[in-house]
Amino acid sequence: MTDKSIHPYQIAVRDVKGKGRGVFALRKFKRGELIERCPVLIIPGRHSQYILKTKLDHYAFDWDKEDELALILGYGMIYNHSYAPNAKIVHDLRKRTSDIIAHTAIKAGEEILVNYNGKPKDMAPLWFNVVDHRMGE
Repeated sequence: MTDKSIHPYQIAVRDVKGKGRGVFALRKFKRGELIERCPVLIIPGRHSQYILKTKLDHYAFDWDKEDELALILGYGMIYNHSYAPNAKIVHDLRKRTSDIIAHTAIKAGEEILVNYNGKPKDMAPLWFNVVDHRMGE
């Protein structure tokens, strides 16, 4: 069995000091290249109240309809935040997927980071204190 069959997208989850776990590149990714296609689990509004009472609330986000929540599967919920991300998330509402796309070139061994605000340059505050090593914080 080759490493590619174990990690089809050539990424791995590793511990990150001060952040818990994170996703790392096992090879170089070019700008614009697909890193991972994650299926999305949609939670209808009538069930979202149950998610909001669990730890999954920290990972759920608004989806298509006002009362829908979504959870990104795969490694999707493990990518760490950065205000200087090297990747971005692109949602496909129809297919119920979220693609992790290289926003910049990514080196093998580098942590893959996304901006939780949705757009790479969005500097809006988040619901937690940001420790962003890429920004020198």
